[in-house]
Amino acid sequence: WSCVNAVPQDATAFFTPPVCKETVSKYFSIDKDDLAGSKRSNDIAFPRQIAMYLCRMTTSETIIKIGLEFGNRDHSTVLHSYDKINNEIQNDENNIRQVIEDIKNKIVN
Repeated sequence: WSCVNAVPQDATAFFTPPVCKETVSKYFSIDKDDLAGSKRSNDIAFPRQIAMYLCRMTTSETIIKIGLEFGNRDHSTVLHSYDKINNEIQNDENNIRQVIEDIKNKIVN
């Protein structure tokens, strides 16, 4: 996909919060339960933010439901994660655009 935010219409069925969590946890080699856990270290928090961003961009779930999926987090946490990752994509920090694309490709392939 040429645009980070674009998901082909026929691929949207692949994107669910559990699938996003599973794929992100494998990509970063962390336990998927940590994505919903209380750990706030960067090696867990950053993948969690990416997973929340992907859920927001690729699923039709509300931010409240996404928050529930990630350990009963408040909707404002989901919004913060989305904004943070979106800003990093815009500024092309940490090759984040490529990370998002790689994870999306793993989900649909």
